[in-house]
Amino acid sequence: MIENKLNNTEVKDQFEEVDYDGSELFTREPSIFDTYSFITNEGFILPENVWLKGRIESMSLVFKEDVYRQEQYHEIRFKFLIKDNDSNCTEEAIYTCRQDIPFNKNRKLQRLLSSVLGYIPRGKIDLKQLLIGKEATIKIKTYSQKDGSDIHYITEIK
Repeated sequence: MIENKLNNTEVKDQFEEVDYDGSELFTREPSIFDTYSFITNEGFILPENVWLKGRIESMSLVFKEDVYRQEQYHEIRFKFLIKDNDSNCTEEAIYTCRQDIPFNKNRKLQRLLSSVLGYIPRGKIDLKQLLIGKEATIKIKTYSQKDGSDIHYITEIK
């Protein structure tokens, strides 16, 4: 039986140091059409510009101030939960529409109702009763906040 008595420095001296950039891992050029979901300890990273399934979890009314136009208004915020099938993690995405615009001119609210319900209801309606728990297909855009956290806003809904 032959014993190997080389220490670590002798072994390192026998090998040439290589600057590794990982380029040989790609068999083809990456494409903008490739989508990836990265799983972290807190949850998973939502891919942008990809259609995702989301469920409306809650609805709230928020007072907003537009500093550019110097106007104040109420905004309806719908919180969607998006669940990752692989990790059972969930992420939140926000869909907003203005509350001060009349219903017949509020295109964002009409788009949400027609996407989720398949029709636009008329007359006096209870949005919470109609929409909470319903699903829609959405696309999101992620923005980083000052505190380092990310917030996901829904850009398209169908």
